[in-house]
Amino acid sequence: MAEGLLHSKKEKGIEEVGEGYFQEFISKSYFQPSGENKSTFLMHDLIHELAMFVSGEFCSLLNENKLSHKVRHLSYMRDCGGIFYSKEFEEELSQAKCLRTFLLKLQWIELDRVWLSIIEQLHEAFPRLRVLSIANHYMNKLPDSIEEMPLQISKMKNLQTLNRFVVGENEFVITLLEGLQDLRGTLRLFGLENVDSVEDVLEAKLKNKKFLTQIHLFWAKTHKPHDSEREKEILSALEPHASLKAFTIRGYRGNSFPNWIGNHSNVVRVNLWHCETFSFLPPLGQLPSLKDLVIRGLYGVVKISSEFYYSTSVDSSLVTKTKPFRYLESLTFEDMRELQELSFIENGVFPCLKKLGFERCEKLQVNLKTLDEEAFQHLTSLEKLQIEYCGKLQYLPKELPSSLSDLCIRHCTMLEPRLEKNLGEDWPSIAHIPNINVVEY
Repeated sequence: MAEGLLHSKKEKGIEEVGEGYFQEFISKSYFQPSGENKSTFLMHDLIHELAMFVSGEFCSLLNENKLSHKVRHLSYMRDCGGIFYSKEFEEELSQAKCLRTFLLKLQWIELDRVWLSIIEQLHEAFPRLRVLSIANHYMNKLPDSIEEMPLQISKMKNLQTLNRFVVGENEFVITLLEGLQDLRGTLRLFGLENVDSVEDVLEAKLKNKKFLTQIHLFWAKTHKPHDSEREKEILSALEPHASLKAFTIRGYRGNSFPNWIGNHSNVVRVNLWHCETFSFLPPLGQLPSLKDLVIRGLYGVVKISSEFYYSTSVDSSLVTKTKPFRYLESLTFEDMRELQELSFIENGVFPCLKKLGFERCEKLQVNLKTLDEEAFQHLTSLEKLQIEYCGKLQYLPKELPSSLSDLCIRHCTMLEPRLEKNLGEDWPSIAHIPNINVVEY
């Protein structure tokens, strides 16, 4: 598409046309899947040799071969070892004024100053360049010409794939997203700590980008002072389209979440990471399609109770009573250092839960002596239960779900001897579990 080889048709967009061509190449065995990696394809050796012969001097796979000044598509790949470079190569490359494609892939090594110098001069040396790939490098810096998002990106009205967008110190750059209405798939927004203007965020119009299925929002740690209420307004303005399937929020510095967090009916996966400044979870139980939830590094949360399950209106007496977490299959809490209590609030919560995990929740693990007998009976889909480093835990529930197939208990010093001695006597409900693994210190 970047080379200008594709042309859109009335009923199809340009990327759809390209996808059709690619599938046709696969059906005719020009391209073949590469092993288990379904996203990687290879050319058959004979097809590759024919393609290299036909392309002549216009395409070059540089392996210390001589470089023609006519070359239009150049790739240079080295998996390891030193970087091939010579004065002769520099002169030959400087003559390749028709270069349109430059693919540079040097794994496990750093780009030296010579290659960095070449990249810095690309826009001057190769005015016809359309495709540049410098992936898989250990690069400490990039040239100024590519450090930040190009202002001209806003003119790419038909752009469909943009997996990462970085908001630099010029915060207005987020407004460049406004015209990119065809974006689809996954969008990751980095550098949101640089945004101060709610109006700029609203101008980006994320809510209108109906083809995006995943959006991931990242704030980096900074020493700059911040207004918690303004942070909430910014996150509120970042509300995506209702068709969204998954979202991540990391490093958010507000004291609470806006309402849209618990109001997207199509969301199946949510990650909340290192949002350290608030003490209450949003009403994620009201996401009717949610299947996978990971909550990590929320250091201000001490207790999880009804606010996690139900949403409350402005009038705190009015609480929505939609059955919470109807389809949740996996729930994980990680690095919740202040968490001491998790309430199941009522019977029938988590009817589809298959995996429940607590990792590095020190205060919950140290205060924990028993597991809620009644709550566990209602986890009717639970398949795997893993309990680690709960030094004061003495008792398992008398009745565990019949769906449980894997029970793993590690480093629970007060429980392990009792289990080994009275297995099947004090806890007859665990006798049906096929896989039981008890690990002592």
